[in-house]
Amino acid sequence: MQTSNAQISLARAGAKTAETNKSKGIIRSPIDGIVLARTVEVGQTVTAGFQTPILLTLGRDLTGMQLMVDVDEADVGKVKDGLTASFVVDAYPKRRFVSKVVRLSNMPKAETTVITYEAELTVDNKDRLLRPGMTATATIVTSEQKDVLSVPNAALRFEPPAADSAAKPTAGPPSLPIPGMGGGMRRPGGGGNRSPRPSASGNAGAEPGGRDALWVVDGKNLKRLAVETGATDGRRTEVSGPGVRAGLQVAIDVAEPAE
Repeated sequence: MQTSNAQISLARAGAKTAETNKSKGIIRSPIDGIVLARTVEVGQTVTAGFQTPILLTLGRDLTGMQLMVDVDEADVGKVKDGLTASFVVDAYPKRRFVSKVVRLSNMPKAETTVITYEAELTVDNKDRLLRPGMTATATIVTSEQKDVLSVPNAALRFEPPAADSAAKPTAGPPSLPIPGMGGGMRRPGGGGNRSPRPSASGNAGAEPGGRDALWVVDGKNLKRLAVETGATDGRRTEVSGPGVRAGLQVAIDVAEPAE
């Protein structure tokens, strides 16, 4: 009888130990979220020497995401916390998502000969269109100019073929005939300056306050017009000065005369 009671006590102790081990074998998620990746299968045995320490990868809340952007060292001086930004992804090329800079890292990232700094942008993803790991192209707005005149950057680089040999007078703007306008169909490409409102981004290549010149169309001649350059977004540049007005035709190129 004593032997039977001892066996019963031993069986109860074994059952209690098994229940304790079973309670420790339940996998519980530390957070509520969405499973992004699973490295184990249902029914797979998990042991202390398991080679895959990460069983599940969870996303806490995909309605609010982060975008990590590499900022070139030449532009990092213009970027700071709180700046507005926007970006596009390949999955939705016609949609531009709005974001904001919340952090700029001080630790440089060296890739070959390029030094960049990582900026963190917040993203509102309530529509659940964005997914982790997507590649994005971002634009950070470092300054914004309203109600200004701007021209294509090509107009600031344009020089007529005869300008190299023409002497520039000390008084009055120089004037050159438009090549081909006397007997052909050649004319400089014009860009209508219709007072757009550019925004200088992190790719801006010019600083406000510079001096430059435009070649403007005056009948069959080109006239050199001195201007003050301002902010640029890499494609268009703000210009101002005497003679600068909306609708002014500026030369950006010349074409061969028609046969």
